[in-house]
Amino acid sequence: MRSEALTSVQPAMLKWAREKANISVAEAASALKIPESTIMDWEQGNESPTWSQLEKLAYNLYKRPAAIFFFPEPPEIEIGTTEFRSMPGRDLELLDRDTILLIRKARAWQIALEELYDGHSPSAHPIWKEMSLSVNQSVISQAEILRQKIFFGINAEIKWSKSDLALKVWRKAVENCGVFVFKNPFKQKDISGFCLEHEEFPVIVLNNSTSFSRQIFSLLHELVHVVLRRNAICSLNESIIDDLLESDREIEIFCNAVAANILVPQKEFLEKISTINKANLISENFIQEMANHYAVSRRVILRRLLDLNYVDKAFYNEKSDAWDKQLRPKSENLGGNYYSTQNSYLSQKFLQDVFSRYARSLLSREDASELIGIPAKNFDGLESQFLKGWAQ
Repeated sequence: MRSEALTSVQPAMLKWAREKANISVAEAASALKIPESTIMDWEQGNESPTWSQLEKLAYNLYKRPAAIFFFPEPPEIEIGTTEFRSMPGRDLELLDRDTILLIRKARAWQIALEELYDGHSPSAHPIWKEMSLSVNQSVISQAEILRQKIFFGINAEIKWSKSDLALKVWRKAVENCGVFVFKNPFKQKDISGFCLEHEEFPVIVLNNSTSFSRQIFSLLHELVHVVLRRNAICSLNESIIDDLLESDREIEIFCNAVAANILVPQKEFLEKISTINKANLISENFIQEMANHYAVSRRVILRRLLDLNYVDKAFYNEKSDAWDKQLRPKSENLGGNYYSTQNSYLSQKFLQDVFSRYARSLLSREDASELIGIPAKNFDGLESQFLKGWAQ
């Protein structure tokens, strides 16, 4: 019963989660509208919270999956500055609390994925196991191989006019390769996303506050990191690359180049621009036309022109800075609907398999909710929203 005390909740885990969230006893008690002594009794093992109270602590306050409070000891889901070499050390030290919480949440998703799939990737073709990448080999040829593997078995021409549709197709294709893709609006607006490598369950988390075309580029940039088997936190500010150690800077430049070549294949792009004079080539209209054709940002097209020596770095920086000032991030308009939001943010492959196992009575509603990381009361609504989208 939801009103009964959960004696199997570990007191040490309650205290650990509160302290890691940098929340005081008084703040926790105020959020749950209970005496401070009750929080202290829970953490000392004198009393236990009910399921309803635990859900509020887990999902509303500590930002942890409810299942974690039954663990005998804290899982390995903390982060250290040495494991993210895609940002300078000083920038890592300035990560917002919200960003750190999202990284911890992604670690928790990996734990849930391990449990759901019994420790083995559900993909028949895990992309990080089937191919390797090297900064010392041709970017163009490696990008083409990676593109072919992403769309292996998928009958799709990458020709679209809407970047939101393009993002859905790219996301599904990447998830078919065994990489789980989540989304979230980042309060730290200069972060485009991050990835966590894993032998079986690599995860990519995209900043949903950025434009659809930016999310597509970030998705592929992070995918390159996954294949390289490196954790990464990536910034919208390209200038920080210059502050990295030489080897790390080389990898960031490589990831950008591979992502750009996947999105805008060089051979095809050269054919399109071969008959256009330079004045028109660098015009706003042409760049926007190419951006629409490939469902990418103007910056990606400009980067391709820079890589092909049609523009210089000064022109690239000038236009990029101007566009940054014009930028109005466009994320999904979900109308404030909780179920639409969660359905969009969570990995579609992950949700599909959780709901499938629940439908076959292989998971209880409570266990399925814990895996997804939502209160059990919201499970039916999320399932309905997911199935509605799946049928479309």
